[in-house]
Amino acid sequence: MSDKTLFEALVIALSEMPDPIKNSNNPAFKRDGKVLRYADLEATLGACKPMLAANGIAVMQHPVSTADGVGVHTWLIGHGEKMDCGEFVLPLEGQTPQKAGGAITYARRYALTSLFGLAQEDDDANAASVRAAQAQKKSSEPAKVDEGTLIVIHNLRDQLGIDFNKYADQLEHYGVSIDTDLLQADAAKLINAYRKRIAQNEAAA
Repeated sequence: MSDKTLFEALVIALSEMPDPIKNSNNPAFKRDGKVLRYADLEATLGACKPMLAANGIAVMQHPVSTADGVGVHTWLIGHGEKMDCGEFVLPLEGQTPQKAGGAITYARRYALTSLFGLAQEDDDANAASVRAAQAQKKSSEPAKVDEGTLIVIHNLRDQLGIDFNKYADQLEHYGVSIDTDLLQADAAKLINAYRKRIAQNEAAA
């Protein structure tokens, strides 16, 4: 069994997760005379599920019905843990199975994109060029710490009982005064240091 926590595995999955490609037309909306495109549920699942599965994480979405409408309740499961990601409910006009099904599909897609911070990418040559340029620029710059990694750090810090002043001293070791300025590589070093201390404390207990 992996020694990673669900949070730690999720951090890795999010760092590898691509944005979904717009693969469907929405005739209800136009811009400059052109029908707008969007990434449907299939494209959204195609972007997130492989990276989740590769890191031992499953996503479950249960349909829910409330007095306010219909939607989904999303869970992440893996590494012996379960993460409750809450409900996303949409108002329903007209109580027909077709409208309810459409609203649930819509809710599933938006719950996933908001949960994983996904943006929708245009599938054309110009957008591909922009993505390539952005990827090249990003690869040449040290990556800043992401929110998921900060959650892992804060959980480990709390587990060790490290107060604010001590934490600030530790951040200075990496040349920053606030943890949101940490580089991802330094954040990984800090996580490893915390995990070693936890293991030592458990061994000494």
